[in-house]
Amino acid sequence: MGRIATKVMTLHLSYALMVIVALAPTCLYGADKGEALVEKYHIAHQSKDVEALKVLVYWKGGSERTSEIIEQRLILHLNLEIESIEFRPLIGGEEFDKLGYRPNLKPVGWLAMFFKPPKEDSRFFAKSFVVGEKDGEYFITIAEPVN
Repeated sequence: MGRIATKVMTLHLSYALMVIVALAPTCLYGADKGEALVEKYHIAHQSKDVEALKVLVYWKGGSERTSEIIEQRLILHLNLEIESIEFRPLIGGEEFDKLGYRPNLKPVGWLAMFFKPPKEDSRFFAKSFVVGEKDGEYFITIAEPVN
C-alpha cells in the first residue's frame, strides 16, 4: 500500500473513531436512564412495594379508570417472579396514537419484563410498558385521550 493510501486510510479511521466517541455518550446516557428505571422497578418488585412501583409511573393526563388499570397491572405482576427485565429503546416506526389515545409522555422505549411461569402453567409470561421521558428521567407512561 502506498504512502498516500495509508494516510487516507488513517484519516478515515480517525474520522470513524471521532464519530463513535461523539455519539457514544448520547447513546450511553439514554441507556443509563433506561437501566436506572430497570433497577428501580426490579427493587420495588422484589420488595413487593406497590407505592415504589407507582412512583415509576407518570400519572398526569390519564383518566381515573386508566390509572386504576395500570395500578392493578403493577399489583398483578407482584405475584410473578421476574426472570429478566430490560429497557428496549424504540426501533422506529412504532405507532402509539391509536383508538383515540396516546402515551402521556413522548415514547423513548419499552420496559420489558419476562416472568417465570407458575409451576402449574407452562405459558411464556412477558409484559411491557411504554416508557417516556420527563425532566431527564424515564417513567412508565399511561394512556391519555387524544384531543
